[in-house]
Amino acid sequence: MVPFTPIDPNSAAGIAVAKVQSFNPPGVTPANSQDFINQILADAGANPGDPWCASFESWAFRQAAKNGAAGDTFHYDAGTQDLLRWLNANCPAKVTANPQDVLGMGGAIFIATDAGDPDHGHTGFIINRLLDADGNIAAFITCEGNTTDPDGILGDGAFIKLRHVANMGPASGWSAVHYVNVEGFTGGKSW
Repeated sequence: MVPFTPIDPNSAAGIAVAKVQSFNPPGVTPANSQDFINQILADAGANPGDPWCASFESWAFRQAAKNGAAGDTFHYDAGTQDLLRWLNANCPAKVTANPQDVLGMGGAIFIATDAGDPDHGHTGFIINRLLDADGNIAAFITCEGNTTDPDGILGDGAFIKLRHVANMGPASGWSAVHYVNVEGFTGGKSW
């Protein structure tokens, strides 16, 4: 496995990681962060209690823009499926189903979908890539909102996680995982 590559602290991913690390203890639950969760949901036009992984991601991109990062505006959305539809319609070349394509990206997110549920999914920042002995991506280190630690999909926290590529599709209950090159979006260049 390759060593960890530092994250640009001014990138959207860097801001998300700093937010997760600011919680005491690291990771966030409604008991110690409900105001923050409700605010990012409201900013995205969602309601308290709604899933908030895409809102967390969108919030971090918005913070990067406020900090003066250059680039195109990232679509602010509370829904992972809506976000994926927007990305496919507006910048399809940035979306891939091949996790190995992340090697050439300067920053990435993943969006997991379920064909049986067109309204929900899950998303998170890819903050690093871990390679196997052949130079292929074996795992991702991610920063995700509305998840559990260590292996859950949805939950009440924001965590930095290790996700093995082999377990990121049907093995985890997702029908498909899409990888998005966010380099070029405001705050998108992560490493």
